Amino acid sequence: MLDRYLREVARWLPWFRRNQQLGRIREDLGELLHDARDDADRRERLARFGRPVVVAARYADYPHVIPGMLAPAYAVVLAVSIAATLLIHASLIIPRGLHVEPWLNNLALLLGEVLRILPIVFTVITLVFAGLGYVVQRRTRIVRDAH
Repeated sequence: MLDRYLREVARWLPWFRRNQQLGRIREDLGELLHDARDDADRRERLARFGRPVVVAARYADYPHVIPGMLAPAYAVVLAVSIAATLLIHASLIIPRGLHVEPWLNNLALLLGEVLRILPIVFTVITLVFAGLGYVVQRRTRIVRDAH
């Protein structure tokens, strides 16, 4: 049970510091679980210790712009936003093509517009997730300091 939990935590830790951070987590869990009565008590204590993604963020020694626990959501939101931007601008080619404008000119116009807008989309999404990351890291630091 503990090994499965630690494997899940390890998925969220940076590879270059994974062993060191897992050692610290294993020590803390050892102290927490050493006097557990049974498996149900261990499971309850692990649940109180935190979800693996939250534990990984709590043990991170340095701040990230986008913390590991938010990275999957950040990637999905960024991909969906890029796809939506491309689809919206691609749909604008159709009316222009109906007016017998050359498709190559429309494609160049689409590419120019998308390349102008994508940095703005990327920046806004990154700033929103960086703000969320700051809040999450502050809360995890407060919880870590309280223990």
